[in-house]
Amino acid sequence: MAAARELGVTSVPTFVLAGKYAVTGAQDAQTLLAALAEVEQRESGAHSH
Repeated sequence: MAAARELGVTSVPTFVLAGKYAVTGAQDAQTLLAALAEVEQRESGAHSH
């Protein structure tokens, strides 16, 4: 629970992606896939500099 609080989790469900992006609440599959794609794009860009 302490780790969840440190990440700012205040509700369930909360999906934490790449250890720093959070999607909260019940989401449909398309929303979660879009979030994963966005995180992948951001993380790819972060490592290419």
